[in-house]
Amino acid sequence: MAASTSEEVEMFRTLLKFRTVTAEGPRGSYAACVGWLTGQCEAAGLSTEVVEPVAGKPILVATLLGTEPELPCVILNSHYDVVPADEAHWDVDPWAAVVTEEDGGRIYGRGTQDMKCVCAQYLLALQVRGSPRGSSRRRCVIASGKALAGWLSCSACNVGHRDWCRAVCVCFSQHTHTPRGGD
Repeated sequence: MAASTSEEVEMFRTLLKFRTVTAEGPRGSYAACVGWLTGQCEAAGLSTEVVEPVAGKPILVATLLGTEPELPCVILNSHYDVVPADEAHWDVDPWAAVVTEEDGGRIYGRGTQDMKCVCAQYLLALQVRGSPRGSSRRRCVIASGKALAGWLSCSACNVGHRDWCRAVCVCFSQHTHTPRGGD
């Protein structure tokens, strides 16, 4: 199957087309992106909740229960916001998720590497885990939001998700800098 027609690739391309630029914040497409991600998760059988510890910066919490949900959960943390794209320095529209067959089907768009790719990977992984092909003993939780979603997601312990504090594994999708005395 050609890369440009794969269902998974098309899902990723759709995610890339949301203009979720950090500097634009809530004025951007945050809510629309979270709405679309919510629909994808629900279609895959995951339960969803949107929390907003910071107004206008929604975090999607999608959960696959697993066969033994009382076990500590696995948290998969990512973010859907991206840095600005100076279109003068792009050969293609950064919001079009262009597939170039001459490059072997590569996809060009803001967020292909940081970090919409991880949102898509986590979602696709849980679609498989929740299907008859896969299973999970532990409850798996996707927490996807703004770039500092790690800090914000941890604050979700204070808004009804205290069980997250018992997670057996937390996967952060990139380096998180914690300021300490001049670092």
